[in-house]
Amino acid sequence: FLFGGLKYLKSNKGLLILLILTLVNNFFIMGPAMIGIVVFVKNILNNSFVTLGIMETAMAIGMIFGSFGIWKFSNKFSVTNLLLFGIIFDGITFCPLYFVKSEFLAIIVMFIHGFGIPMITISRTLIIQKNVPRNMQGRIFSLFQIAVVGTTAFSIAVVGPILEYLTVNVLFLIIGIFAASCSLFGLLSSEFKNLNEKSVQLSNNS
Repeated sequence: FLFGGLKYLKSNKGLLILLILTLVNNFFIMGPAMIGIVVFVKNILNNSFVTLGIMETAMAIGMIFGSFGIWKFSNKFSVTNLLLFGIIFDGITFCPLYFVKSEFLAIIVMFIHGFGIPMITISRTLIIQKNVPRNMQGRIFSLFQIAVVGTTAFSIAVVGPILEYLTVNVLFLIIGIFAASCSLFGLLSSEFKNLNEKSVQLSNNS
């Protein structure tokens, strides 16, 4: 089952680039996002469970607004450009945490950061739906989900030891830059750009 999906990706370089982009970006982002925020609240802010809860809620609200923005305005952009912009936005919006020392500013940063997450998840789903035959979509979605879960676990495992040597705010600055730089995999690939030449259509009638 999965080997058939891998064989299909091997014959479609654009989708293979998308998988590599997903692997690398999730490695840089997910560990710091899941473990780093907890350490950030403990070591940089006030070590309050309430602050952590509000920050996570702010990010979730940002994701809702980001999803609505994609639904409303994404017909003006190509789906691949939307994904790449989302990757850059997702990474760069972690960088301000290097400077943040107050709970209020941290909550604002997380709210803004939440906008970029749907740009990645929704556009990646659309790319697969538009470029993979229906009989292969289950296999390809499975591969991408395994990639997300697998790199998330690996990223979490790596972040712990790193935080013994780096402060968490420095980690956010570094991973923000590296995560945003992942967009180069797509920007430099003509096969990736050709995955969808048309504008994304997410109108009320779709």
